[in-house]
Amino acid sequence: MTTTTARQQLRALLTITLAITTGATVAALGPPAETPAAAQPATGPMVPLNLPAKPTIAGPKTVQPAVSDTCSNPKPAATHNHKLVVCLTTTPGTASATARTAAGTVTPNATVGSNCRLIKALWEIDRTTACIQSMGLTAEVRDPDTKDVIASQHFLVNQNIILNTNSPGFVENDTVTRDALSSDTIFTRMEVNFFARCDAPCQTNNPATTLFLPARGSSQNFSISYFGSPASGGSDMFNTHYSFAVVLLDEVLVSDTFTWNSPESIRCDDKLRPRLPGCVFSFWGPLLTLPVSVYGAAAINVAVGQSRLILPFGTQNSPLTRGDTSISDPNRNAVCDGSFFPSLLLVQNDSCDEYPFASTQQSAAQRGFTGVSCLEIMPLQKTGEWVIWLLNGDSANLNVHPCVRGHVNKDQNVAVGTAVSTMYTNYRMLTGDAYAVEVTL
Repeated sequence: MTTTTARQQLRALLTITLAITTGATVAALGPPAETPAAAQPATGPMVPLNLPAKPTIAGPKTVQPAVSDTCSNPKPAATHNHKLVVCLTTTPGTASATARTAAGTVTPNATVGSNCRLIKALWEIDRTTACIQSMGLTAEVRDPDTKDVIASQHFLVNQNIILNTNSPGFVENDTVTRDALSSDTIFTRMEVNFFARCDAPCQTNNPATTLFLPARGSSQNFSISYFGSPASGGSDMFNTHYSFAVVLLDEVLVSDTFTWNSPESIRCDDKLRPRLPGCVFSFWGPLLTLPVSVYGAAAINVAVGQSRLILPFGTQNSPLTRGDTSISDPNRNAVCDGSFFPSLLLVQNDSCDEYPFASTQQSAAQRGFTGVSCLEIMPLQKTGEWVIWLLNGDSANLNVHPCVRGHVNKDQNVAVGTAVSTMYTNYRMLTGDAYAVEVTL
């Protein structure tokens, strides 16, 4: 099809106006300056196209710690010969949390690391980090027969698991603080036994730590090293596990033990050769942020895809998942086939930009569609506002389309592809790993 023929098609087009702020409506613009009056679109309803709200995966998710509680169901006195018992229960954290900015966005040519907000007494998880601040644990010395509390001691536990996307080895940094010392002298001399392990084939070289906490407010820091061992070309899923027991050195007591696990399973894999094995929390999906100010029409094309297709692909409820890298090019060729005709007069260096991305399992080709099934648009900017011209699709019912392909400057098209590839690399994403996309100003 010639450029002239493509321009003549505009006579029957529906103009869709894009608002770049959620909920805003922008007045309809006229046709692009290069389009002659005879090629102006017919009068029709103006459809405001708002950016999707932000339900996407913007930062670490939180998980309540699951810690064993032995005080709520004490053992019968006869099981420990009527000796005093140290039972253990969870309590709210009392230390103040240090606020930090949550990470989770991805920009091209930059690795955005994890930075937990440190919300008290909750695990926070992103792709490479799980942390918890001020998880409260209380040891109570109880009379074995009456179950009365004779003395108690409160502890605060901080944990920070730091995975490595380029190594199967990773570390955990922990702190235990002796908090709110009671007036009872029974806790004058005490130690805490902290034990860590991980499921096979993972191993740790320093599982046992003895902590001496002589006074109120005293803390001890320690680190634990773990080593995943995925098989060649394979992957493993495992958890880390912890136990915590209090020993009163001046008393002969029967002590219970706290137990808890990592908040989610860790995946270590060797599936990205020649890259080294690495580990991630694979159930946390990153967020790809595409500012219109950076990616122009390519970002607009994604916004249209999230707002005007059968499903809002790339949102939290309908995430994208990485596809098999060997079929990305065939996916792209199936959507950007011979039915796509560049319009170089209206779009400089015009190229076919498809959404959902060709590198995903949601690509139109993966779902059995070709380019003629896609909504075809031409996003053009004038005086700071965007108008989306509809070249192919049902203007009366836009949400029936499985895909969108846009007329986009090739440099912008390639830039979005680079951002996607950078995210796959930085977050060690395998086939089937989910992520969300957010279009911003």
